[in-house]
Amino acid sequence: MSASADTPRKFPWLRWCAYIIAIAAFVIAIRRAPIRVIPLAIDPTPNRDMFTAPPEPAQCAFGHQTLARIPVVQGISEDEDPAEHRRKVDALEIWDVGPPGICGTLEGPAKLVCKTCRFAYDEALFSYTWKRSATRKTCATDQYLQFSEIILNTPLLPGISHHAIPFSQTANHGQLLEEECRYWTNEPYDKVIDTFTAYLSSRGIKAITQNRVEAARAFYWACAQVGSRYMKLEIKRESTDQIHITLKTVSYARALDDRTLRKALGLVTIKTSPENHDRELSDNQTPAL
Repeated sequence: MSASADTPRKFPWLRWCAYIIAIAAFVIAIRRAPIRVIPLAIDPTPNRDMFTAPPEPAQCAFGHQTLARIPVVQGISEDEDPAEHRRKVDALEIWDVGPPGICGTLEGPAKLVCKTCRFAYDEALFSYTWKRSATRKTCATDQYLQFSEIILNTPLLPGISHHAIPFSQTANHGQLLEEECRYWTNEPYDKVIDTFTAYLSSRGIKAITQNRVEAARAFYWACAQVGSRYMKLEIKRESTDQIHITLKTVSYARALDDRTLRKALGLVTIKTSPENHDRELSDNQTPAL
């Protein structure tokens, strides 16, 4: 019988030692890992299926009761006048989910929208938050859509339609959870990074960054704390000629849910209850609109 065949029988204790070490490492890792209760936005109504949507809200995230169901469209149809389409959107006769120039067809059920602050109810499973999208002009003039300076002045690079920049905000319980500017550009990947690096530097923002390049794909992110909120910049090159840019600021609770932000900035994970998870904490309070 060969020596190689006898080796496992001569040293069976090596295998058992490996098993014991692996189990011990697993137990230590679990004991050291931060314990966090991950809340789900489930309506606490007794005797109700957890996968059933909660009753339709009677008021928006800011307490307004001027709610209405508005037909949803996607973009502008070829035979539609852009000015008339914009009038319908502004008058809340239709809810455009964009992007422009697609088809103008109906997209699913009507959207529940607050006519006072123009926030729409997000009825996705376990979301139940309120979201609002707007152009830069609306962001600067609407009293119910006050964006932070860093988002409102996001650099607009060539290759996009500036009037259709998708600024958005997410809110709940009268608090601003997230705001962002997201768009595509055809500018070179390195130029986009240089532009946004200079933009952050001009505002005194020192960010923790990472840049990964793999052939035609590339990914860059930057994280920083800006006042009482947390900023994240993502620049993705999905192909050789299209760059996807996302600049957003989030609340402390939302920052904890973002793995990149949490690790880069060393945020402390805490236990939270479902009803308080999306509320601002301590001095992070934002005045209700």
